[in-house]
Amino acid sequence: MSGALQPSLFDNDIQDSLSIEECAKSLAVSEATIRNWIKTGYLKLLSKGQVSQASLMQFNRDILGKEKLHQRANKSQKDSHNHQLISANFLAKAQSSQAANDFLGTD
Repeated sequence: MSGALQPSLFDNDIQDSLSIEECAKSLAVSEATIRNWIKTGYLKLLSKGQVSQASLMQFNRDILGKEKLHQRANKSQKDSHNHQLISANFLAKAQSSQAANDFLGTD
């Protein structure tokens, strides 16, 4: 039996990945920001806590500094309603409630 180690199927993945902490340090952002970019699809997660080095390089080259990153993972559904309609309904109700307006205007 040879003393050489058998290469693992996952050796290439480990070599081609960085930890979330390493990604955050290399881009000078928080680990939470890296996790948000993973959730929104900007970065590819290879395994638990390991980000694809290729996706990080592509992100750094093509997106970071060129595109304003509006999307947040925990706010991705915030625009699923009609802001103008809600504002109009609120204003109509506020204006039609004379008693509330009178009360708010008193000392």
